[in-house]
Amino acid sequence: MKRLLYRETGPRGGFPRGGCSGETGPRGGFPRGGCSGIVFMFLLLLQVGTVLNIFAISLHTLKRPDGTILTSRFSPQNNIIDLIIDCINEEQESITVLAYCFTHPRIAKALEKQFKQKKVPVLIIADHSMATNGYYNKTLRKLEQVVDVKLYQPPDNGIMHNKCILFSKNIDNKPLLITGSFNFTRSAQKKNCENIIISNEKELYTSYKKIAADLEKKSTPFTEVPDKQKYKNVRISVKREV
Repeated sequence: MKRLLYRETGPRGGFPRGGCSGETGPRGGFPRGGCSGIVFMFLLLLQVGTVLNIFAISLHTLKRPDGTILTSRFSPQNNIIDLIIDCINEEQESITVLAYCFTHPRIAKALEKQFKQKKVPVLIIADHSMATNGYYNKTLRKLEQVVDVKLYQPPDNGIMHNKCILFSKNIDNKPLLITGSFNFTRSAQKKNCENIIISNEKELYTSYKKIAADLEKKSTPFTEVPDKQKYKNVRISVKREV
């Protein structure tokens, strides 16, 4: 009678052994064979599908009931990197990036993919210091082979300290602006206390677009800047505003 009412569990109390349930692996891991294994995998796939669906609609949750977007995110509490990549993937027309520092490989890969697969033009304007630091310029050196990358140095040895991304046709086919203190680096996401504001307010977007166009005229194409890793004795300079 006891044998009918009792099922012996696997080592360390995993899934029950034998019968339809299947025997557990070492240390009570996933069940070996049987119906429980199939059910377990089905539930796992169902959960993964739910999560992917949440990601797919996450951008539209930024909208207010009237369709406007004006919200903020903070690192390291919020996953700003994934939000930026989702916006890059959503873009249909053009992307402009103003960045003091740009080294994040996933953002770079998303921009490259968007240009190659959807022919979305990408312009990156970074600070002139990105040319003089061998570690920092690796990302842009690779990107400039695919997209338009330029460097800018303000007068009086200033720095190009803007950090924003402009999407000309994004959520609901409207312009979108992401701006704040957030540099496009791993440290900005994992270590630093940073912030961004996301907005689809047309007047605000237009003001940033005007500044970006002005900076582009004054910038130096990255292709015209010597690679410090190859030409260590060359003094690197970019066009300055006077």
